[in-house]
Amino acid sequence: MKVVYWDGISQVPASITQHVLTIGNFDGVHRGHAALLHSLVSMKERMAKPAMVVTFDPSPTAILRPEVVIEPLTTLPQRIELLSTHLVDTVLVLCSTPAFLELSAYSFWHELLLHDLEVQGIVEGQNFCFGKNRQGSIEELRLWSSASQVPCIIVDDVSAGIMRISSSEIRSRLKAGDIEHANLGLGRCYSLTGKVVEGDKRGRTIGFPTCNLAEIPTLIPLDGVYAGKTILDDKSFAVAINIGPNPTFGIQQRKVEAHLLDFSGELYGQTITIELVQRLRDTRRFGSVVELQQQLNSDVVDARRLVSASLDSK
Repeated sequence: MKVVYWDGISQVPASITQHVLTIGNFDGVHRGHAALLHSLVSMKERMAKPAMVVTFDPSPTAILRPEVVIEPLTTLPQRIELLSTHLVDTVLVLCSTPAFLELSAYSFWHELLLHDLEVQGIVEGQNFCFGKNRQGSIEELRLWSSASQVPCIIVDDVSAGIMRISSSEIRSRLKAGDIEHANLGLGRCYSLTGKVVEGDKRGRTIGFPTCNLAEIPTLIPLDGVYAGKTILDDKSFAVAINIGPNPTFGIQQRKVEAHLLDFSGELYGQTITIELVQRLRDTRRFGSVVELQQQLNSDVVDARRLVSASLDSK
């Protein structure tokens, strides 16, 4: 799979023309996105044309409404890596410049897609909008693609129970600590990637040494204690994770601290990824260190059990 970066205005690279394609932010590359990509690959095979995913960097919202902070579910490299598992041939990263975002819906279709990219087919979801101020609707996409004799498939929304799967819904679930439904929507465990930095080393004094994760570029879920897992040197470890302050010791700073079960060694300076399996409990203040240790022992037992069950289910 090749990755191409383009501003949507300058001369179009020949390597990204004459594809069947789908367009979107694809943050999280969740199960709803997977349905689009499945249809795209089916179109690719039926038409014998290469398949391309068109995504944006940064998100158009970051340019048009910088006062609105949308915490991402994935970084661009993570997004590209996830997209690469879906048998597409190309990922086109469109740079969200102010000039590009000024394109009208008509220009977006007729100039960008038809003329520049020479689109051979398009797959989108029910809520797809395009062009300046999102003025282009799915109905116009159907109409213009039909008039241009470009095959167009509109994929139905994907639901999990009563939850319509979308990036915004998954963000809401994570902010509420609902890891179970967030993971269900993603089709995998939500993960946090960060650099291991030195902390106050208080955990090791009470028998629970932790890795302090910093520089996490994606959304950090609701404060609480979570069961999770990580892979280091091809070996899987269960992890008990605390997100938030440590009120028992009077620490109000929000941190992400991971206690790796059955691990010994130093990880300072390394970047690691923790997958969140389930939220165990709220963060709270304990009356004594002994009471905290008792609860942490219980958290470790729960984390080990839940992670073992998640591995067995695969």
